[in-house]
Amino acid sequence: MRRLAGLAALVALALVGWGSPALAAVDAEEAQKAFVEGMTLMGKKRYAEACERFARSQELDPGMGTQYRLAECYEKLGRLASAYEQFIAVAEAAKASGKADREAVARKRAAALETRVAKLTISIPPAVASLRGLEVRRDGALVDPKVWGAPIPVDSGDHIVTVKAPGKKPWEGKVWAEGTSKLLVSVAALEDLAPPVDKPAPRSLTPAIVLGAAGGVGLILGATFLGLRAGKASAAGDLHDKILANGGNCVGGGAGEFVADCSALSLATSSGDTFGTVSLVGFIAGGAALAGGATYLLWPSSASAPARASEAQWRVAPVMGGGQAGVAAWGTF
Repeated sequence: MRRLAGLAALVALALVGWGSPALAAVDAEEAQKAFVEGMTLMGKKRYAEACERFARSQELDPGMGTQYRLAECYEKLGRLASAYEQFIAVAEAAKASGKADREAVARKRAAALETRVAKLTISIPPAVASLRGLEVRRDGALVDPKVWGAPIPVDSGDHIVTVKAPGKKPWEGKVWAEGTSKLLVSVAALEDLAPPVDKPAPRSLTPAIVLGAAGGVGLILGATFLGLRAGKASAAGDLHDKILANGGNCVGGGAGEFVADCSALSLATSSGDTFGTVSLVGFIAGGAALAGGATYLLWPSSASAPARASEAQWRVAPVMGGGQAGVAAWGTF
């Protein structure tokens, strides 16, 4: 087991040790290919495509030679400020590498461009500059605080300056650069963001659903018992007509031959009355519940005491007795 563990460790070390050079070799190969394509496109005066290929090559495998060609390409394309920045970057890299001849050439090319480019100064007042987390961007790129208030070479065209800080409203300024124009963007004081407004919690639909369901049940019960009452009323009418047709009546219980019919008539009448009462209660309860649900939905909510679903509790029940019928509803919302 120890031998296997040691072998695995050696394999892992080998992967770590050889992985980066392999990837670097691939990047270097792609960078060389992009560089050659850039040179070919430069010869065809297709500068926009050439600059793109040089930039790709520099991204994959940075080098002073590639960056110098990129600067030349930007100059041909008319992006003088971008060319100036690249020549300065080449000069600084050459100085760090002790290559004075390359540094001199790059600085000479940069100096020739410096008087031909537009320059933008971003002026930031001390009150804004001291804000915690202040972020200044030009055309989306972060501007180093070291160059705040200093003229910065910019290419011709539109330029947008954005300023942001926590708790402040973003500020934006826009300028147009052309030729050797000297531009100034003065950042105004940043306004405070409005404090967040606490919105009331959405009203719970539970009471409306409960009342709607209760109303539906009440109406269904009302209609059902109304049908039953109609059936009993029809049966009672038939019995009444039968007794009268045979010359009988149910006074005092009725004659002997009509006792059964009179008893059935009495039962049908009583049942019909009961079904009618229950039907009426169902309609009243259902209507009241539906009205309560509609009122709940339409009633303005209170911002100071928003409704919560967990607190919504409703009860609805019919009430009968003492010759009266109705519906009772109670709860919290």
